Amino acid sequence: MPEYCANHPNVETRVHCAECGKPICTQCMNQTPVGMKCAECSKLSRGQIRRGKPEQYVTAAAAGIGTALVGGFIAAILLEVLPFGTIILGVGLGFLIGTVVKKGAKGNRGGGFMWIAAGSGLLGGLMAGMVFGIGLYFSLFGLIYLAAPAVVAALMLRE
Repeated sequence: MPEYCANHPNVETRVHCAECGKPICTQCMNQTPVGMKCAECSKLSRGQIRRGKPEQYVTAAAAGIGTALVGGFIAAILLEVLPFGTIILGVGLGFLIGTVVKKGAKGNRGGGFMWIAAGSGLLGGLMAGMVFGIGLYFSLFGLIYLAAPAVVAALMLRE
């Protein structure tokens, strides 16, 4: 006897939710580590979103550090052309690093990933300062540029 999706009564299916057993179609199913689940059962709790797997921490850190080094070098070159763009470049670098760390974390966020993003942002600011010249940090705008990538990147991964 054919079964029909619980949410779409006119769609025939042979798949059931791994948790509640409800019949679900391809539009309703969400892939999880333990099998296909319906939308209600596949929602992650706040604690599950916050904690990541070890490989996600490694991927997020590698992505953040790589982006910080390359982005910091590019930002240093742009600082030569746009000397008054320190704040904008700092925020842009932080946004880029935060986005890459979030992708490396596979959407997980929270304390550990925030620290990875902040550290990568600080590294990106330091990289630009080393390439551009250490004199950058002796001005107010230089200090803002150093802090901006770290703050923006960390805020992108807050809960």
